[in-house]
Amino acid sequence: DAVIARHSNMHYGGTYEYPHGLAQVYRACDLVWSQDLWQAGTNSDWLLPNRIYEASYFGCPSVAVRHTVTGQRIEAAGLGFTVEAPTPDALTALLSGLKRADIQARAVGLLRQPDTDFRLTLGELETALAPLFSGGRSGSGEMSPAAANTGESLGA
Repeated sequence: DAVIARHSNMHYGGTYEYPHGLAQVYRACDLVWSQDLWQAGTNSDWLLPNRIYEASYFGCPSVAVRHTVTGQRIEAAGLGFTVEAPTPDALTALLSGLKRADIQARAVGLLRQPDTDFRLTLGELETALAPLFSGGRSGSGEMSPAAANTGESLGA
């Protein structure tokens, strides 16, 4: 709170409850910075953060760095906008060039996409988790975690 209080251009609105508070958070935003920069040059260049799916689900366009997998996904699927580099100048240029109509058009486009573009269906979850509950081998021939926890061997 003290750090934010020193910045007149920042506002702290309090905590939110995950996942129930996501709709309120994203609907209050024009754009969301979706780029992870913690491990730039390695993991951050190829990961796909949950926030691009969360924000898109609620119609909030994302911003990311073009040369990363996150940026490529945003461009390919029309999820938002990209910058050439993660610099204040690049971000300022993007934001200065955007018109409210551009942002609103992208938001409407996101809301028109099937929600299953941004979340897993029950069937997809069941398929993904089936090897964990198979009680033996997973599709790769390795012991499933469920079997490993019971001490079951792979056998012949």
